[in-house]
Amino acid sequence: ESPAVKVGGNADHGNFVVGLNGMSLYTFTKDEPGKSNCSGKCATAWPPLTVAAGASPSRGAGVSGSLGTITRADGTRQVTYNDWPHYYWVKDGKPGEATGQNAGNVWFVVQPSTVSMSSSAELGSFLTGFNGMTLYTFTKDTAGVSNCSGQCVVNWPPLTIRNGESVLSGKGVLGGLGLIKRADGPSQITYNGWPLYYWIRDAKPGDTTGHNVGTVWFVADPDISQTNYQKLLNRQFVNERLIQLLSSISAQLPATLQAEFDAIQKAYLAVIAGNKDMIKWQSGGADRRIVRTAARGAR
Repeated sequence: ESPAVKVGGNADHGNFVVGLNGMSLYTFTKDEPGKSNCSGKCATAWPPLTVAAGASPSRGAGVSGSLGTITRADGTRQVTYNDWPHYYWVKDGKPGEATGQNAGNVWFVVQPSTVSMSSSAELGSFLTGFNGMTLYTFTKDTAGVSNCSGQCVVNWPPLTIRNGESVLSGKGVLGGLGLIKRADGPSQITYNGWPLYYWIRDAKPGDTTGHNVGTVWFVADPDISQTNYQKLLNRQFVNERLIQLLSSISAQLPATLQAEFDAIQKAYLAVIAGNKDMIKWQSGGADRRIVRTAARGAR
């Protein structure tokens, strides 16, 4: 079986990439992308992570970078992660140990992307954490401030960072990652200023069961900005209020006007559904919420 590259870690160094056997993997700063400069005694002390001829390295949970191989001078095929060759350290004795960290100021454990991207046919692109689980934003937060505490934090665990970890963007994540200090202690990661959270009921990568919970939680949109987020919320409120008024009026109309009113209301809902400016945000997530609300009011 070809070795997997997956996410492990420890309390001292946070999350980092490990092999199938759970042993820590390292990069060598004297290497180059796609080229190993560790051979002879170096390779004895730092055994390369290799795969058999014809095999490909498998990807474990939380690994969002690209896996590949290079052919070493001795003919073996060494695994690369984001083009950098990977190695074990001969003095690590068990999974979780990372005694090779910072050895000679040239060897370092490999931290996975803190925030990466995923997508679904229904919701389009959204952000995920290092473990592949979906990330969410909370409309009751404000830029740089989390308003989720107590039981809220139990249900929506913040994406936090441990001592020794770096905040790293995965492929395609173009927004700015930052940190805020939470009142309950840890530092929470933000995206374009907005705090990020997991949802306790998501069971596996790809689950998005937290989307639209309470009409205040949504999958984290990679295109979100502090400005367009607030504009969307304002627009969303206006549309939802208009839909409520339409439903109220519809219930009071005489039968002679009902058909004409229903046609007008249907046309209005079609305008909302086709508003490309709104559809661009959240890849359709938030505006679909409005349309679903409208549809319920129209019935």
